[in-house]
Amino acid sequence: MNEFSTIIVDFDKDFIEMIKEAMYRTENLIYAGSVADINSFSILGRQVIPSLILINIDLPSVDIRDISEYVRSQYPKAFIVLMNLDGKRFNIDKPDSAIADGYLAKDLLFQEIKRISLYLKNNYRLKNYSSLTDTNTK
Repeated sequence: MNEFSTIIVDFDKDFIEMIKEAMYRTENLIYAGSVADINSFSILGRQVIPSLILINIDLPSVDIRDISEYVRSQYPKAFIVLMNLDGKRFNIDKPDSAIADGYLAKDLLFQEIKRISLYLKNNYRLKNYSSLTDTNTK
């Protein structure tokens, strides 16, 4: 069975804990860590290559263009879900597929975790990523 490492880009500790709990109820989503900005993301990304990335675009420290370009360049096969309080799509001058694979309101994410898990399990475009060794973090 494939296991999919997941990074959460958010600063709300309670929200992160609830997402982790929902992930533990799936068969294949593994919590790899959480960060609140792109610099922390790049550091964590040297330790584990994510298959799923959940990004809160309402963070003041997150520029959606910067982080989406960085994520797509570093992890082109990762499944990216942008989330915010209302789940509305974002007015960005790129096609939706260039930015993310999904958009969700944060309150719907708990219900959608199982569906995302099943989608990843059946979608062969994703690789079964595993943690990197310490020699790659230097």
